[in-house]
This record gives sequence, C-alpha cells and structure tokens, in this order.
Amino acid sequence: MTRRVVVGGLIGPGCVLATIGALLLPWEALLAVLLSGLLLVVAGLGVSYRRRAPAPAAAEPHPITRSQPPPVADMATEDLCVAWRRSYFLLHLAVDERTRRLVVQRRQDFLDEIERRDRRGFLRWLDSGAKAGSDPAPYLTHGG
Repeated sequence: MTRRVVVGGLIGPGCVLATIGALLLPWEALLAVLLSGLLLVVAGLGVSYRRRAPAPAAAEPHPITRSQPPPVADMATEDLCVAWRRSYFLLHLAVDERTRRLVVQRRQDFLDEIERRDRRGFLRWLDSGAKAGSDPAPYLTHGG
C-alpha cells in the first residue's frame, strides 16, 4: 500500500486524489490519478504546454553607481584587518584583469596602512608566516 501512496505523490498536483485512491483497489487508484489530472487541467491548474510569448526586450540597464571605498587612512584598524581578509576572497572572485589589478592595489594600500600604524605588529605578523588571507589583528598593538 505504501508504494501506491508514493507513486501517487510523485504524479504531481493530482496526488491528493491519488493518495485517497491508494486506499482503494489498484485499478481504482489508477482511475483516481487520471481523474485528478483531468480535473486539474479542466480547472486550469494543470501544467500548461503552450508557449509563452517572449519577454519584452529589457530596457537599457541603469548604470550601477559604485561609491568610492573609504580611504584606508580613515578606516579603523579593526575594519582595515577585516577588509584585508575580505579582499583575499574578492581577488579570487575577480573575473578580469582590470578588477584583479584594482583588488591587488587596494590590498597593497591595506598593507601599507597596517605597517604605517603598527610596524612592530606588522612585522610580527609577517614573521609568524602571514598568509594572503590571514588576519593581522592579533599581532597589532594599536586599536582602531
């Protein structure tokens, strides 16, 4: 009996009547499935195979105005470290050379600012074996 319920459930929206029909004899269950499909089509709830008209051509997309990122000198040290880590993933997601170059330049700006703020902490981070996506914050002594 379970098999009939599963088959009825796999048919689609007509599964309610088919599930009820599963409690009946096999030929009655099949009849319930067929009738439920017919009822759904008549009611307009069935799957439509008519081709839809193509969507109208999209209007010109609005240019995306991106705000300039804040200067690294204005960022809190904590935000600077978070931005450094996030930029690692942005670099991997960059799809073209121009974007990669911009991310690399921004990463260089982050490193320069971290070093300017706390050279000793920066060097401790580098000496620890700093990785491209690692967090320099634990090595820094100055707060943001």
